[in-house]
Amino acid sequence: MSKSKTAGAKAKKSSNNKKSAGAKQSTATTTKQQAASKPVASTAKKPGIFKRIGNFITSSYDELKKVSWPTRKELFSHTWVVIIMCAFFSVVVFLFDSLFGRLIKLLM
Repeated sequence: MSKSKTAGAKAKKSSNNKKSAGAKQSTATTTKQQAASKPVASTAKKPGIFKRIGNFITSSYDELKKVSWPTRKELFSHTWVVIIMCAFFSVVVFLFDSLFGRLIKLLM
């Protein structure tokens, strides 16, 4: 009985070795495929500085055409909101500054 168990164990090991060899081969194949799929540096020169500046200006202009600009009425109402909030927080900062200034004078 021990011979048959040993023979079965050897057969199992050899099949495992074949599987791991196959796995190594498939990993190597995958690595080769990944290396082949990487982009190759092109030999074409990049455009000159003035061409790139022109492309930038053109694409910027195209993007600005897509912007949803506010109406005149919305612009003025939002501007007033910003001015009022700036004035409010300026007063708040002034009050806190005065308060802490007086506290420091009392402690000194």
